[in-house]
Amino acid sequence: MKTSVKKGRTYLLGVWLCLGASLLMGCEEDPSIRFGQAQPGHMQSVSTFGKSLQGRWMSLADSSVLVINANAVVRQDRPVGKVALNDLKEGLQITIKAQRVYQDDSIEVGRVVLGDSVVLTANTIDTLFVIGAGHILKEEKGQWFLNDERQAGYLVRRLQLVNGKELSYDRLTHDEDGQILRSVTSVSDVYEEDSAQVMLAKPTTREFRRFLRKDGFANRERFVRLK
Repeated sequence: MKTSVKKGRTYLLGVWLCLGASLLMGCEEDPSIRFGQAQPGHMQSVSTFGKSLQGRWMSLADSSVLVINANAVVRQDRPVGKVALNDLKEGLQITIKAQRVYQDDSIEVGRVVLGDSVVLTANTIDTLFVIGAGHILKEEKGQWFLNDERQAGYLVRRLQLVNGKELSYDRLTHDEDGQILRSVTSVSDVYEEDSAQVMLAKPTTREFRRFLRKDGFANRERFVRLK
């Protein structure tokens, strides 16, 4: 009986991780907001990320890892669920080293959180941004803007250090940021090639700064540096 339980749990864990990986790979939500030009419009593009940003950062929201090098941002190890540590031990041969959980002493399957729970992770690699044609990096006053060219305009995200210790990865939300943009500049509704409707904003330099002062980029995720 115990052998069948172990095999069943092992199979279930494998399916769970594979399903999670397929769902999470490259699936960052599109806020359906575009800018008419790479932002900030008055700044020149830069060719590398600052040294202060480069390294490995762990999300305080889900323990995934953001890796930033000179010219790219990659997200790894997205979580796919949570399970009690005792339940995981019941049917699997697991070991715990430095809060990381391994199956058969070699395959990392999760991280211990809150003492007795395990966040199961999938070994995913989600490339968020690579500097190059159509992918423009700009920096102003410690704010790094990731501009991805789409058919109707640029999808923009932001990275910045907070209090010199944490990294904030800031994205647009259709409702909150759309409302702020409408209050500071003129916007129009356009369609991209997949017939999806997006909001197109063409702020001046002053209007974009007003957007930032009104707490634009409302979807903010904090990260701490990994040693």
